[in-house]
Amino acid sequence: MTGPLSPVGKESILVDAPDGPHEVHLTGDTVVLDTQGSVCQKGAIPHRCTSAELVKALKAGVSFEAKVLISEGAAIKIEEIVKE
Repeated sequence: MTGPLSPVGKESILVDAPDGPHEVHLTGDTVVLDTQGSVCQKGAIPHRCTSAELVKALKAGVSFEAKVLISEGAAIKIEEIVKE
């Protein structure tokens, strides 16, 4: 699913998908890939960081639209989408 993300709690995000909002659970294994460096600021592009760093950035007001890969209700991979 794709859409803008917003924080729900420490371990969940809300994906505002075209078919409506979906709450998605985050785990310590969730991979976050950020191409612009607004969430993950270290390493080569795409920057890679933790779900905790994503939640912290979202709570700080960072705008982040992403493609979210989900398995059994939990996010496996969150990859930033850059609109042209």
